[in-house]
Amino acid sequence: MIIFRTIILFLIVLFLTCSEKKKLKKPPLAIKGVIDLTNWDFEKDGSVSLIGEWEFYWSHFLNPQENDNLLKPNYTNIPHLWNDIVGYSNFGFASYRLKVITKKEKDLALVVGEQNTAFDFYLNKLLVSSSGKPAKTRDETIPSHYSFVQKLTLIDTIDDKQEYEIILNLSNFHSVYGGFWNFIRIDLEKNIYKQREYNLSIDFFLIGSLVMFSFYHFGLFLNRRRDTSPLYFGLFCIIIAFRISVVGNRFLIQFFPDISWIITRKIDFFSFYFAVPIWTLFTNNFFKLNKTIMRGGIIFGSLLSLCVIILPERIYELTLVPYQIFFVLFIGYVIVVVFLALFRKEEFAFPYLLGGGIFFLFAILDIIRTVLLLDTPNLAPFGLFIFTFIQSYILSQKFSISFLKSENLAEALFKLNSANSKFVPTEFLSLLEKKDITEIKLGEKIQQDMTILFSDIRNFTELSETMSADENFKFINAYLKRMGPIIRSNNGFIDKYIGDSIMALFSGQVSDSINAALEIQKALTVYNKERVNDKYEPFQIGIGIHKGNLMLGTIGESERMEGTVISDAVNLASRLEGLTKIYGCSIIISESTFFSVADHSNYKYRILDTIRVKGKKEPVTIFQIFSEKEIEQFEDFEKIKSMYEKALDFYRSQNFKKTISICEEILSVIPIDKPTEVLLHKTKILINENFNGDWDSITTLIEK
Repeated sequence: MIIFRTIILFLIVLFLTCSEKKKLKKPPLAIKGVIDLTNWDFEKDGSVSLIGEWEFYWSHFLNPQENDNLLKPNYTNIPHLWNDIVGYSNFGFASYRLKVITKKEKDLALVVGEQNTAFDFYLNKLLVSSSGKPAKTRDETIPSHYSFVQKLTLIDTIDDKQEYEIILNLSNFHSVYGGFWNFIRIDLEKNIYKQREYNLSIDFFLIGSLVMFSFYHFGLFLNRRRDTSPLYFGLFCIIIAFRISVVGNRFLIQFFPDISWIITRKIDFFSFYFAVPIWTLFTNNFFKLNKTIMRGGIIFGSLLSLCVIILPERIYELTLVPYQIFFVLFIGYVIVVVFLALFRKEEFAFPYLLGGGIFFLFAILDIIRTVLLLDTPNLAPFGLFIFTFIQSYILSQKFSISFLKSENLAEALFKLNSANSKFVPTEFLSLLEKKDITEIKLGEKIQQDMTILFSDIRNFTELSETMSADENFKFINAYLKRMGPIIRSNNGFIDKYIGDSIMALFSGQVSDSINAALEIQKALTVYNKERVNDKYEPFQIGIGIHKGNLMLGTIGESERMEGTVISDAVNLASRLEGLTKIYGCSIIISESTFFSVADHSNYKYRILDTIRVKGKKEPVTIFQIFSEKEIEQFEDFEKIKSMYEKALDFYRSQNFKKTISICEEILSVIPIDKPTEVLLHKTKILINENFNGDWDSITTLIEK
């Protein structure tokens, strides 16, 4: 509630500073063209407006240098508009004269307000200032908005009184509101300039604040264009800033005295008329207005704004009173809508109603002041400022709430992405050039050469039958917890888990996948030791590695989709993993994949066989990559490797006796070398079947 206390304090200060000093006595009025101020103490009682009966000469300009005393004067009360006097038009010219009698004071001055629309001001028969150029015809008249301060020069007299003669020659052929409608004040010169500086500083403050409001909210709109309320509010602030600059103290004219009266007049009316459509659009962002009334207000205000731009002032000024009536009714309707919103406890209703109520009240007071030509402060700019200040507060609250929601959403999205990254690898998203899972669409894909690593626990079915469901999940998770980090640390990512199996992808070097496979086998050795210590059975895993062209993408339907890999390379990698059971190896890799490694001498390996997997016509030569545990079984690895590969050559060249001889020699040294057993077994089968020579030495698999 600090904001509202600030507003209330501002209003109190405003009324105190804008109100006149308390008069100890009623100021005198002009009577029959004379105002006697000899009993008025300007130091104590304040300023006096020269109102009352002035001499009035219609369709005549007084010439101070000639004797016009023979003319019979009429008298009229000042201020007034000409059409307020029966039988007079707002278009024409006239003269006014007043004799002012004061005590002998050397520091007095006059504040001469602007009049519609041009005048010459004479003081003691001397032309001291002009506003535009008054004339007897429209073509000769130059309209202007001009007010000034005129110091009263002390004249030597035989008594303590001073007499000043004021003549105002005024013409109007441009505005429908012609006449002597503004006030002329007399006061101490120091007070006049002090008040003038104060008024200009207030205008400067109001205009500067509104311009800052506008640019700030334009910036908000540019950063978040889905919400148009900052745009409308920024436009509203700019419009009001222009209006304040051309009404009241005419801030703009003070700095640009040569600016055209027509331009300032159009700014005056346009800013008043066009503010309502913009304000309506802004309000509709918070409280849904009746569409018919809203559109009617926008169209009416926009059409009259267009009239101001294209029509002469003598025509568009006729719309002012109807528009003032519309303005009061329309704002009253909006306040009712907001009041109902407050009753429904809608967000922002109370501060909006407070600002709108103040604006509505000050606008009514300003209209009354204008119509009745009252000598009261112009409060409308302050009402507009308070209104815009509160609206700015509302928008800031709205954006704070939106920002808080965005932060919460971002935090939730971060948590969601963090959670989703456990289901959909971030590397998968990166390959599809997506930042997060929310950007994934069904059917998106990418084609790329990658290395596939398949691993599987051997005899898992038999192993799982010895455990409960809870033990099964604990076992699998304990195993996968050790293997997942190894794959990631070697620049790979896990595409999916298939029960106890792992399918991992490597987009970089093939050596990354081989290193990961070796580290996995090493980690398994450590894990098995822990299991044995805990009285659990150790187990083995097989790993197949193959590189090929594959497609990554999303499959499924609108309500359920998942990322997957489609490729023959994936199928072959899976088959190679299956061969580890047949050949008793921990790691098997295809020949083309292995020899794509830059330096394969870093690994212990041997050729195993040439195979043809089920469903494929092309044969594949496969290699065994030795793990640390497997190497430990060989006293002389290079010798055994050489013997095995020589036996394989004899097998391919159909020298089966030599093959059997070498295989038996190997098994005599290493009885558990399963690849040698497989080669020996295949050779004996061929001998027993009386092989007839029609043979390609390729092992064809009939099962997956």
